[in-house]
Formats: sequence, C-alpha cells, structure tokens
Amino acid sequence: MIDFSAKLLNSQHNAKATSTCCRSLTANSQKVAAAAQATFAQTLSGMTTDPNSSLVTSGASASQLPATGQVSATVPSGLSVLVPPTETVSATPAPAATPPPWYAPSTADNEYWAQQPAAVQALRNMPNEAQRQQLASQLAQEGYSIDVPVMVWGWDAGITTQLRETAGYTWVPSALQANVTEAPGLNTPGFTAYNPSNPPSGSILVG
Repeated sequence: MIDFSAKLLNSQHNAKATSTCCRSLTANSQKVAAAAQATFAQTLSGMTTDPNSSLVTSGASASQLPATGQVSATVPSGLSVLVPPTETVSATPAPAATPPPWYAPSTADNEYWAQQPAAVQALRNMPNEAQRQQLASQLAQEGYSIDVPVMVWGWDAGITTQLRETAGYTWVPSALQANVTEAPGLNTPGFTAYNPSNPPSGSILVG
C-alpha cells in the first residue's frame, strides 16, 4: 500500500522552502535596486549639460579627466564672432611724390640749358612766368643774354632752335636788343636787312 502522507509532507516542505527562497530573493533584489538608484543619482549630480553643445560635460575633477594635459583653445562666442579684428594703421604719412617739371625736358633742351651761366639756369626751375620775367629783366640789366621765347615764355629750346635754323637764322636778339625787322633772305626797302654773318654783341647764337 502506498503511503501518500510522506509525499504530502515532502510537498509541504518543498512549498515552505520555495516561499522562503522567494522572500530572500525579493529582499536582495530590493537592496540591489536601491543601491543602483543611489549610485545613478550620485552620477547624475556630478554631470551637467551645456545648452550650447550636444555634449555632456562631466563635473569630475581635472585629475580624473583623461585629456587634462591637452592645451585648450578659446572659442569665440556671441557678438565677438561678428566683429573683425582691429588692424593697426601706421601713422607715418607716405612721402609726397616729386612733381614733374613745368617744362618738357629733352636731350637738346638739356644741352641748351647746360651751356647757360648758372644765374640764367635758375630761370628753368621757376614755374611762374611772372617771376621768370622779373628775374630775366634783372639778369639782362646785369649783362646776361636772355633768350625770351625759351627762358621766359618756356618754349622748348630744341624745337625753337630747329625752327630758327630752318628759317635761316644764325642769331636772334636777346631781351634788351631791337627786334629783327627783315627775315633772312629778304631785302625790302626801308627795312634793315638781316645779316647772318654779323651777329650783334650779346645776341643769342643759333645752333
């Protein structure tokens, strides 16, 4: 005959054991969950989120960060990004350009003026015609030969000399001399004929 009571006892024992084990596992699970929740809260308290960045910044000390030895760079922000850097402008003014001479120099012109006395050469560097007239009159009275078209009116010496030679002139009167009344090659009654081989003293020689 089979004894069912033993089996019942074993079943009850197994039920009690199972209930005790479940209570023990439940308690342990609650302790683990509480400890994990406290650790997670502590971790969150040490971390901040930068609203301008998608990265999470840790509040741990610098000694705990792996990149503490790296050099950090300052990133511009706000209105400073829109303002260009100020450039330093030198206060030293640029040297003034030397103005060109009022006359048109040429090789023939330079040679003409090089043959003149130093006092007469001063007329070449005077851009004001009224001042040239005043100085030329003074020099003529002192005995200098003044070629009025070139030295006072500012004609090109090379071109003027060429025109005189083409017309047959070997000399022309200076500032205080009488004008030529008869062109070379002409002999009109009542006019003084031009003598190319007899230049008056103090006249301007051509060529």
